[in-house]
Amino acid sequence: MSSQTRNVTDPLHSARADKDEDAIFSFDQECSFDFARINVIHDTPAMLVKRERLLLYSMVIATAPTHALEIGTHKGGGSKIISSALADLGMGKLATLDPFPDLCEVSGEPMTANTVFLKGASPWNLPDARKAIKADRGFQFCFIDGSHEYEDVLQDLDAVRNHLDDEACILMHDAYYPGVRQAIHEAIANFSCYVDAGMLTNTRNKTTDGDVYGGLYFLRFIRTPDTPALQPLPAT
Repeated sequence: MSSQTRNVTDPLHSARADKDEDAIFSFDQECSFDFARINVIHDTPAMLVKRERLLLYSMVIATAPTHALEIGTHKGGGSKIISSALADLGMGKLATLDPFPDLCEVSGEPMTANTVFLKGASPWNLPDARKAIKADRGFQFCFIDGSHEYEDVLQDLDAVRNHLDDEACILMHDAYYPGVRQAIHEAIANFSCYVDAGMLTNTRNKTTDGDVYGGLYFLRFIRTPDTPALQPLPAT
């Protein structure tokens, strides 16, 4: 065995050397916030387990959308998480849509400042949701947790393409539910704009009647030549 020291090249050396630490620090300072409302995950009336709540909050923080959409308000728990994350960012508006909202458990700040609740349904009232928060360029983040029937979920994923920014993030809840899962995979197969980023949570919930719920699935939206153009906002 040779006594000479082997010269082993660090495969990450060049990548590390190229990083501008001052620029990274400066960016972090400009985007600084203190996660002041992260405890929303403990007391919101959302039908998400805590790991899913934390991921939803974190996704909004990480993607920093100026305009966000929620399909399926229900009791407003998911809305409160998204609203709180936007408030911690110090930017962004949320439009949330449901034909039968039950908002008796959510109120007050930050929702009164950055969230618009609409009684209506996807796809018919998606233009109204955009108009309500002046999302001229479309939504950059979309949380879909409405009807779990296959046809309805596929309709949501089809229709929302007309109202998203050129690049956007879509988070689907209850992706373990068969109808939701089938619609997701069919949308990925049929619509070139959707990039499959996969299931992000291991949160499969089986009910006493045998149904399986839970799971957050991530789709990236990138507008392609065969994707419908951004639909104009309704006239004032």
